[in-house]
Amino acid sequence: MIKIETTKHALAAVLLVFTLFAAGGCTTCPFCGSVLNGKDKTAPVFTRPADLRRLQGTVSCIERVAILPTFEVKVRLVRIDTENLRPFTLAEQTIKDFKEFPVAFSLEYDHSLIEGKGTYGLVAELTSQGTVLFSTDTQYKVLAGGGEKTDLVIMRVN
Repeated sequence: MIKIETTKHALAAVLLVFTLFAAGGCTTCPFCGSVLNGKDKTAPVFTRPADLRRLQGTVSCIERVAILPTFEVKVRLVRIDTENLRPFTLAEQTIKDFKEFPVAFSLEYDHSLIEGKGTYGLVAELTSQGTVLFSTDTQYKVLAGGGEKTDLVIMRVN
């Protein structure tokens, strides 16, 4: 009888300690060190490692344009065969402080996000203070087995 009572008391003590730590706001288990209640915001989140690759090329403007300090060139890798007809952006690069066209870009993307059946393209825009002034008007398809260097041409937006 004493052995059973001792076991019950030990179990009760363990539950009491655990309850006190959990209720007291402690974020880790006193026994194993695991996170309690998800309170530890610094705990690592495990994700699949990215398969990073690069698309390179240039952006040229067909018109002669005086470059202003507020100009930015944005290049995006998009999936262009989406069902809702809006391109889905996979990667983006913004280039500031350039002096002349053509502007070189090197766009890093996660190749593990690329689906074999998808159609992907590059889109470029010249913006000033959030307003799009020039944009590509042609689909520049990429990742279809061709080279990874693409030269984009932007046209004035009407």
